[in-house]
Amino acid sequence: MTKEKSIGVIAKPTHDCNLRCKYCYTEESAEDGRMSERVLDLSVDKISDSFKKSKWIWHGGEPLLMGVDFYRQVRDVQRHYSKSKEAKFVNSIQTNGTLITEDLLDFIEESKDFHLGMSLDGPEDLHNQTRVFRNGRGSFNRVMRGLNLAKRRNKKGRGRVGGGVICVISSQNIRYPEELYYFFKENEIDIKFNPLVKSGRAIGNLKDLEITPEEYGVFLEKLWEIYNLDALNEGEAKICIDPFSEVIGNMVTRRPLGCNYSESCRDTFISIGPLGDIYPCGRFDGIKEFKIGNIKTHTIQEAVDSEINRKLRKRGLETVAGCKNCEDGKICNSGCMHNAYSDGDVMGRDPYCKSYKTLFRKMREVLKEEEALQNVC
Repeated sequence: MTKEKSIGVIAKPTHDCNLRCKYCYTEESAEDGRMSERVLDLSVDKISDSFKKSKWIWHGGEPLLMGVDFYRQVRDVQRHYSKSKEAKFVNSIQTNGTLITEDLLDFIEESKDFHLGMSLDGPEDLHNQTRVFRNGRGSFNRVMRGLNLAKRRNKKGRGRVGGGVICVISSQNIRYPEELYYFFKENEIDIKFNPLVKSGRAIGNLKDLEITPEEYGVFLEKLWEIYNLDALNEGEAKICIDPFSEVIGNMVTRRPLGCNYSESCRDTFISIGPLGDIYPCGRFDGIKEFKIGNIKTHTIQEAVDSEINRKLRKRGLETVAGCKNCEDGKICNSGCMHNAYSDGDVMGRDPYCKSYKTLFRKMREVLKEEEALQNVC
């Protein structure tokens, strides 16, 4: 690891949340409490010791429960180490969108190196099936309020304070690719679709939420057809959609983007929890067998070089059954290791492999690579 490399830090200042989403993947065993000034300072200090550039994704739980003043503190600590160590920082806050305020948006505009990402599972009737408050009430109206506050600032030319949203695909919305697509298009929302993660609270709700790889593959195939036809009719894509833009980039460059398809996510991502526990990925937080250190007692180098990380580095095309000679291997690199863990074997193949292959095949059939690049953000 050298100062020239960059790293993505999944920083979780709290695992608390004001929602009770039915599929939340946070484990019950994840750390309680909130990130202290000491843990924050040690995290930024030690990351900047090893990496010249770092992208911080402030996650949770719900990271905005920390309050805007916490992120002002983050900005000040990072600026200190930016000067003393010539380190560069970029930040995004991944929020459920219910706690967005004008004060927060003022801060993001002023800081310039903070961005917002949100979660939205589609129109109201679909979103409110899964993303609910503690009393069971749907959160759609509160999320749209926060999203529209951010969008209004963008339209006034005051800076991009709101990014895209993440939409989790479960049994509640998987049958509605067309409805989802046109909802996001009409609201001018860039979107990233993620399949259900089988961990945390989702385990107790699998009967109502679980999807099969085949179902997710059909969803992606239909969504791609809708998106591609619409893009051709319009002359260009009106919104960006992942995984489409990500996959096409992988096909063209053979340098996979995004953690799901990364060949070396063990070296380019790290997660730091509220009390300083370090994991290879935020999805593993609370699963003690994957804990690789604590920011109070370990350097980043020690964490990255831990025994569990050395084991995880061996997972890849050469070791995962069925991947070595797969024509799509260089695009997906055996998929997500946490998905594999949730399916029973962290060293195995991502259970959504069939879904990915369905999408890859359909994309090759419908568009040539050059044409696809013209239609995808």
